[in-house]
Order: sequence, then C-alpha cells, then structure tokens
Amino acid sequence: MSFKPSLSPEVTQEILAIGLFGIVILLLFAMFGFGGPLPSLLFSYLRMAFGMAAYLLPVILALLALMMFLPDRYQVKANNYFGFAAVILALSGLFQL
Repeated sequence: MSFKPSLSPEVTQEILAIGLFGIVILLLFAMFGFGGPLPSLLFSYLRMAFGMAAYLLPVILALLALMMFLPDRYQVKANNYFGFAAVILALSGLFQL
C-alpha cells in the first residue's frame, strides 16, 4: 500500500511560490555576498550566463511568485513563464550594448 498525497492545484501552486521566494532570498544574499560559497558560485554562473540582467533575476522571480500567490488576480500560465524568460534574455542582450 503506497501513500500518495492528493493536493489541490492551488496548494501545489502556493508551494511552488514559496520555493520561488526561497530562491529569491538565496539570490539576494548571493548578490550582496552573504550567502556563503554555494550561492555566490550560483550567482557568478548566473552572471556569466545573463550578464548584468542577473541582477534583475530576483525581482522577476519575486514577481512571478507574487503572481502565483494571487491566483484570483493573475492567472499564471505557460505564456507567463515564456514571457519572463524572454524578458531576461532581452535585457541581457540590451545590457551588453
């Protein structure tokens, strides 16, 4: 007999939002040098991948998590994820000019 918890989609979405806020806090600590070696290494890799747009990544992830916490106001769909990814890529290209 296996135990499989049945969570509603709203609860699953809120758990993902809490995880995103955790990543945001970790990235903010890494930006200011407080996170230790692992977050600092993660942020340096993000800096190599996205350039100066890596500094905006915590803000964009926080906005996405906020949208996931407010499902009555914002409906988070796959288009939102692609849109945020496109914003990060566009800003990284723009900041390189």
